[in-house]
Amino acid sequence: MEKGIQVLCNHNQLIAVIARPSNLFGPINPNEHNQYINNNLIHILKNEPLEKKANYFRDFIFVKDVADALMQMAVQAKKHNGMTFNISYEKTYSGEEIVDALVAVTKGEKLSIHPVEGNTVYSSRLRNQLNWKPTYTVEQGLMETFEWYKKKLG
Repeated sequence: MEKGIQVLCNHNQLIAVIARPSNLFGPINPNEHNQYINNNLIHILKNEPLEKKANYFRDFIFVKDVADALMQMAVQAKKHNGMTFNISYEKTYSGEEIVDALVAVTKGEKLSIHPVEGNTVYSSRLRNQLNWKPTYTVEQGLMETFEWYKKKLG
């Protein structure tokens, strides 16, 4: 799909930029996006053990930072027509780091360990060409997401 969009842009038939967000989390539908963070937040609210994955590594990004990046991309689409932008923190977090952050912001205590592997997404093009950077830390995003789940699951 990206190649098709880029071909249309290169032939001046379309003005578009392509967004590639890393592992999205935040006040969103838990069935559509990052299951690891969302599932652990639900476990905390239900007093269930957390999944603390030792070899799980991901580059996460908070939903509001993605919205901000998408707005900047849309505003500057003509200037960057046909370009692809990764949206990320440019930092890999382990499952252990995420669970530790969840415990810190939510006061959750129960942990279990399950290994999985992961990756880091680099967003230097978006940062350099559109002068974008995340405004939320992972901890701020986790806290806001936790508060959203508390209200939703009441």
